[in-house]
Amino acid sequence: MSTQIWNNQTHRDLLEKTVKVLESKDYMVFPNGVEARVPETIRERMTRLDDSTTRFIRGSSDLIVVKKISVQLELKSADSDYPNVAIEASPFFHHLNESEVDIVTLYFFDEGNGKRVKAFKCSRGIVNIFHTLYVPEKYQDLFNEMHDFSQAFGLACGPQMLPSSGMNPSASKDPYLLFAKEHLEEFSYAIDLLEELNV
Repeated sequence: MSTQIWNNQTHRDLLEKTVKVLESKDYMVFPNGVEARVPETIRERMTRLDDSTTRFIRGSSDLIVVKKISVQLELKSADSDYPNVAIEASPFFHHLNESEVDIVTLYFFDEGNGKRVKAFKCSRGIVNIFHTLYVPEKYQDLFNEMHDFSQAFGLACGPQMLPSSGMNPSASKDPYLLFAKEHLEEFSYAIDLLEELNV
């Protein structure tokens, strides 16, 4: 499977590594992210749109993994020196919503340095790990939506506004959730989780 469609080199490397490992374990893997399904000219237009449907499409899981059943797979890098791990809030809430009707999305976290990839299944049972929900100030209109999601799914943290000056320049500028990196120790190894779920 070609990963050249992904612009971010770090993400592309993570995809290539993940696909290689999964295919070596006889899993079938295909791209599902917006980069794989939407032409570049349309993607560029979509980056300027802030409606719920556009955010849903942009937040599609990176991969679909197929063996005994099919699951969605979201890949995250967790190899930075930061004490927290960030994930985009809108896709996570969509995946949580899908989990209510038994659609399975797994989040894989690669810490690098030769460590085995950790993972969790997106469900209501995982929401207690999050300690912060940031909404960049450019998304003021999303604040109430993020508040409603956090209430509906029982997050301990409500949304906080984050001034643009406080954002990492390379970040996506979308609302995001944070959990302490130490929680990775509580997660299953990714391949073990696939086996536990009989994928």
